[in-house]
Amino acid sequence: FHSVEPSVRRRLSELFAPGLRAMTLTLWIAFLCNVFAVYVFFNWLPTVLGSVGLPVAAAIRGSLFFNIGGVVGALAGALLMNYFGSLRVTVGLCLVSIVSTALIGQHPVFNGAEAASAGVALTALMTLAGVGINGLQTQLYVLAAHVFPTPLRATGIGSCGAIGRLGGVLSTGAGSVMFALGLSGGNFFLGLAMVMVPTLLAMLLFRHHVQKLVD
Repeated sequence: FHSVEPSVRRRLSELFAPGLRAMTLTLWIAFLCNVFAVYVFFNWLPTVLGSVGLPVAAAIRGSLFFNIGGVVGALAGALLMNYFGSLRVTVGLCLVSIVSTALIGQHPVFNGAEAASAGVALTALMTLAGVGINGLQTQLYVLAAHVFPTPLRATGIGSCGAIGRLGGVLSTGAGSVMFALGLSGGNFFLGLAMVMVPTLLAMLLFRHHVQKLVD
């Protein structure tokens, strides 16, 4: 055990070598914010929708379509990356995440309208949010596997996953803080859209994207 700890510390320190430092930090930011957003949806979506009078069935349906959107986003992102490279795909998914989540916050049901007004439009926005947020998570793992050299690949990907889990832990308190501050469901989703902005900036600043494979 004494020989393992120094080895682990050494490998972690190597992630911050001059050639890897910027890539490691930008990936950590992206993982932290994106996993935070994923878990906020998972943990708090039914509660937030229920707070504006939507029935349990509608809240569960929103979660279901968010997950379906994630499957679509992951598969579409993997396919499109071959044709456009990871820069356009990840930035596109970030934009879908931000716009769709912000529009959810602007939906009339969060501004005093009757719960019955939450129909196809809200479900479609939930699906798009899943396409962007869940789909992006898959592509972030692709980037991590792409940029870390083989001797550090397991350590690099593992560190990204650990930072992402920190975002998941922080997400458990997000809804509690919202309700404690008396914020509306609309503000909740607008705040979540803002959480995705650092991920967008990280993808724009990332310098070692996967290049397109098909002309």
